[in-house]
Amino acid sequence: MLIENLKTGTMERWGIGYETLAKRFPRLIHATLTGFGKDGPLGGYSGYDVMVQAWTGLVSVNGAPETGPLRLGTPVVDLTAGGNLLSGVLLALYERERSGRGQHVDITEAAGVRLRPWSIRWATPTQLDVMAEAADMRLEVRTEDFAGSAFGPDSVR
Repeated sequence: MLIENLKTGTMERWGIGYETLAKRFPRLIHATLTGFGKDGPLGGYSGYDVMVQAWTGLVSVNGAPETGPLRLGTPVVDLTAGGNLLSGVLLALYERERSGRGQHVDITEAAGVRLRPWSIRWATPTQLDVMAEAADMRLEVRTEDFAGSAFGPDSVR
């Protein structure tokens, strides 16, 4: 098990990315958590809780007219991303037990905010478009017997 929380591409630059390690350790589960992922308009940018709250519009639900938008006091982005990473790792462990093969679990902080029910209630169609572009999140399950997408940006527009 390898859990990584570095800027996108760091492990690959060091020569120890998932593709390299999986050849030597085929049962490896490599869990990656980044701010905005590898691809898309914000792909490669580093991110942390407050930054992702701002980019996804989450700060717009907090504050007052006098103060303007404020970050949420609880680090909901970090907490949600950690829970999503845990879910992905548990699924990867299950698949490794079944098939004997490791997995690469790739989670972004920005996508996790979009999955929260309260974030959909306040988001305008424009914000949903920006969030969908910024973090193209899909819960994808791939095994020898099944491949499918349970959630994607098109399902929330």
